[in-house]
Amino acid sequence: MSTLDSFSQDYLRLVLEIHSHHIDGFVDSYYGPEEIRAAVEASMAWQPSELLAKVIDLQGRIPTGDPERAAYLTVRSAESNARSEC
Repeated sequence: MSTLDSFSQDYLRLVLEIHSHHIDGFVDSYYGPEEIRAAVEASMAWQPSELLAKVIDLQGRIPTGDPERAAYLTVRSAESNARSEC
């Protein structure tokens, strides 16, 4: 498995889930671990309520050690798209 921390793996899974099963084109290019993409593509689609729960969980776990990364990872665009699916 990849050397990404658990937050990063969960974030990738969320955005790839949105891209693969809900909004084609949500991710314009992906250079991350192939095993994460393959696992998401092979899985059943999450329900909209599951997407929103994942977003809320990630928002509560945003790493704070790097302020720029924390600002970027507010996950607002993912939340907006997940809410539009509900």
